[in-house]
Order: sequence, then C-alpha cells, then structure tokens
Amino acid sequence: MKTINAHETEGVVDANASVHVSELPFATGDRVRILVLGNADPKLWRHTADEIDRSKQIRQGLKGTVIQYDRPDEPVGIEDWEMLNDESEGK
Repeated sequence: MKTINAHETEGVVDANASVHVSELPFATGDRVRILVLGNADPKLWRHTADEIDRSKQIRQGLKGTVIQYDRPDEPVGIEDWEMLNDESEGK
C-alpha cells in the first residue's frame, strides 16, 4: 500500500504571480505534487491552522497502533442488513 504524506500551508501571491513555500517536511530531492486553491476570504477556508495542527497530533498518536487485521476481506455488519435477514428467514 502506498502512503501519501501531505502538508498544508498558506501563502500570498506576490507581484510576480508567485508564492514562496518554506519549511516543508520533505527531504531534498523528494517529488511532490502541488495543488493551489484560491480563496479570497480566509473565513471560508476549510480548516484553521489550529485544526490542522490538532489533526496532525491525532494522526501522530495513531501511528503504529494497528497491530494486525483479522480477516480484512470479510464483510462487516451483515447481520444489520434487514433485507438480507428477511430473505434468509423466508419472508
């Protein structure tokens, strides 16, 4: 399974129609994909910097917590599907 390491930041377009991004958490030579989303009103941005930081802390706390998957290809919650239960009971 391929892991995607994401980093979110913000910037301001300068007079040269450029945005400078620094302090990225990637190594020199790493390939990155850049997506630029424009929005003039910061209140409409999806997440605040505090929310992003909190999300990062939560993800860090979860790293390495999954030890094993039991039957990862098996369906979950089949008994909760009324339609399947009705059919199996001959209704």
